Amino acid sequence: MSLRFGVSPVVIMAGIGTSFILCCLWVGAVTGAPYSLGRPHLTLYDHEFQKGERYYQDVGPKCYNIPKVFDDRASSIDTHHTCIKVCTERDCRGCYNMRPGTKGHFSLREVHLNDNISSFTQC
Repeated sequence: MSLRFGVSPVVIMAGIGTSFILCCLWVGAVTGAPYSLGRPHLTLYDHEFQKGERYYQDVGPKCYNIPKVFDDRASSIDTHHTCIKVCTERDCRGCYNMRPGTKGHFSLREVHLNDNISSFTQC
């Protein structure tokens, strides 16, 4: 299970004499956007256009096998501006590079990977 945090603005005004200090405080709320401390990560969705149930994972140099409950279920992907190598077989075999801006992110059907991703790693 992954934690998902969104970002919601909260405005605070503090009065000092006749001056006011306007501060913006960003507070995380549970909205579905993952938080990863700047590490590369990906989100897989079981429907096109990044909808439906999702699987989120930080990505490092090792190979990551997708848990059986989400294996071969992805229909769209968000690589979060990072190149991710997605693979049709476990243990990172049969791979395709998903670079930022390439087709397939909103519909894996475009690159013949719909319901066909079993593992991934960094490019």
